[in-house]
Amino acid sequence: MRATLLTWNLAADHLGRLRYLCLRLGVQLRTVTAAETALPIDALLKQAPAPASAEALPFDEPMLLMCGFSPAQFHGLLDRWAEIGLPPVPLKAVLTAQNRRWTGEALHAALAEERAQTSASGSKS
Repeated sequence: MRATLLTWNLAADHLGRLRYLCLRLGVQLRTVTAAETALPIDALLKQAPAPASAEALPFDEPMLLMCGFSPAQFHGLLDRWAEIGLPPVPLKAVLTAQNRRWTGEALHAALAEERAQTSASGSKS
């Protein structure tokens, strides 16, 4: 699989800088539209057929999914993110055997839940 960065809800003015960074790292950039949030990630990566259209429940928060990254690409993206003036994106993940069958909506829900749990446990300290 070619290294691909799937993005949801990134501001248009940030995509140019991100596109340049991805080009330098040898990573394909794929912006997921609101209508595609109900598709399985495998379908977005064209590794599985897209199912019959389901009603999308879009979300507003930016989210990233790193697919097939080498360690150098992974660290390069994270290390250079702030250097090129991009704002933090708290919801990010790496493609796994489990989450590749999820939809963007399901990934968003899992990451938002994880963030909430982390925030709650941090405030209890």
